[in-house]
Amino acid sequence: MTNESDHDGDHDIESLEFPGPEEVPYPPVLRLTSFPSDEHHEGTLDRAERWEAGETVPHVKNFSDPTRLRKLLTGRRIELIRSIMDSQPESIKQLAQRLERGTRQVHDDVHLLEEFGIIHLEDGKGRARKPTIPYERIEIDVGIEAPTADDSDRALASG
Repeated sequence: MTNESDHDGDHDIESLEFPGPEEVPYPPVLRLTSFPSDEHHEGTLDRAERWEAGETVPHVKNFSDPTRLRKLLTGRRIELIRSIMDSQPESIKQLAQRLERGTRQVHDDVHLLEEFGIIHLEDGKGRARKPTIPYERIEIDVGIEAPTADDSDRALASG
């Protein structure tokens, strides 16, 4: 299903390859979620059915641990994402100048966000790479619940 990227649990996301914006028609919305794997799986099945019926559904990238999502989306990285969405820079260097940050730090942030499929890099002038975001909107949805009796039993059994 090309209309959705599905990450169940804490799989090694760094090893995944994401197609560039020119290869896939991207939906207008990217949803970054943090739900337990079973909840995320149910949502994936629902989106798949809607997608097969011809609906436009968002890309969803799930983090089963909300701490991992929080560590990815620091204030500086959110500022970087907003800047790219507002006006696509011609290069990482230009983006760093716009943000008044060091080129190396911006480069590292861009490449980290690229690993998670949030930012894509296109060829620019010379060796420059242009950071792009193929979405009109990025939504964040985190679900936190009290542990159930089953969760407590599992924790005791594994502890």
